[in-house]
Amino acid sequence: MPRALSRRGKRAAARVSSRGIVLSPGRPDAAAWWARRGLGPLLLAPLEGWTLIVPAGNVQARPPYDDAVRTLAGRPVGWRMRPSLGFFHVGRQAVITLHPRRRPRSVRWLIWTPHDGSVPPRGLPAARIADVVAAADAGPAAEEALSALLAEGAAEAHEVLRAALEILNLPGADVLFGDTDPATLPGARKIRPPDRYARAFDRLLREERRHRAEQET
Repeated sequence: MPRALSRRGKRAAARVSSRGIVLSPGRPDAAAWWARRGLGPLLLAPLEGWTLIVPAGNVQARPPYDDAVRTLAGRPVGWRMRPSLGFFHVGRQAVITLHPRRRPRSVRWLIWTPHDGSVPPRGLPAARIADVVAAADAGPAAEEALSALLAEGAAEAHEVLRAALEILNLPGADVLFGDTDPATLPGARKIRPPDRYARAFDRLLREERRHRAEQET
């Protein structure tokens, strides 16, 4: 998850709980297949023509990949789930992620920070607002409205995310901000992946670190 906060902003961010949702137009069974191969439990629910995905417990991987919200934000979804969109409130930042239908498979990012508005996602591929609007199947007016919203820094992250969902005519705001328990949604189900996927992920990271260390010596 990218950060663009000052030191003071990071201290303030630590006092704010992270929240996040992913919305996929794909069938829930495609999301369930993907969720079973993850690092931690997820809750899935059909919601107004979309499949809603939210963290539902602790991630089994080792730090710094044990944060359920950040892990969901950074994990590319499966091909049958694309294009998908994610909406995340992390600290003082609002984050919108795009999982485009076309290659490459990497997640693309829109980052909003108070006072600055939209900021570059340093070291990560940026999402185009036009592509976000297209993924939501919204019209040209939505592109203009979302551009104006993200350019303005005089707001708070939760206000930006709620407004973005409204502009894009997408559901999930009540779940994102805790007004609705996703477990109470009709058809909701919790998917808990086997621990072996987290162990394999940790093993891969150890091998990559060892390989880098060998090249540096």
